[in-house]
Amino acid sequence: MLEQEFWDLIDQARGAAAGDMHRLAGHIRSRLTELAPADIEDYARFWCASMDAAYRWPLWDAAVVWLGWFGDDAFRDFRSWLISRGRKTFEKVIADPDSLADESDDRESPFAEVWDNLIYDVYEQKTGRAILTPAPTSPRDPAGTRIDVKDPVAVGRAFPRLAARTGDA
Repeated sequence: MLEQEFWDLIDQARGAAAGDMHRLAGHIRSRLTELAPADIEDYARFWCASMDAAYRWPLWDAAVVWLGWFGDDAFRDFRSWLISRGRKTFEKVIADPDSLADESDDRESPFAEVWDNLIYDVYEQKTGRAILTPAPTSPRDPAGTRIDVKDPVAVGRAFPRLAARTGDA
């Protein structure tokens, strides 16, 4: 599986799910069960690389401004949600976390835990063994510089569109 195929699979599932994270996960699960084990391993590698690429303080801080405070597990769920939005949105938000202001105001979907073990479960059911592809290797601390999300001036400077949208400006 090539990286573009990874993103195509997500886009196809997202289109079929009509915004419902549980349906989207079901579509991804269904598609993964059709793949050869090597392709599932590739999918897992691209998934983990995307999770790692999103492990950044600017994104975490923007997500906190947008959704409210949350810890490591919720930020993992949020990054999964961001991947589920497709390559275009994923890359746009990684490059400019303030562009979260363009996303719908669905407060539940970013915290859906339906993705967490999906790849690993499908692989084990298909092969009878655990996948050898490692989990995301996120470093101890996210990359980038953190801001004080409780400081309205810092928030307004870092994320003007999000601050205006959430009333923190």
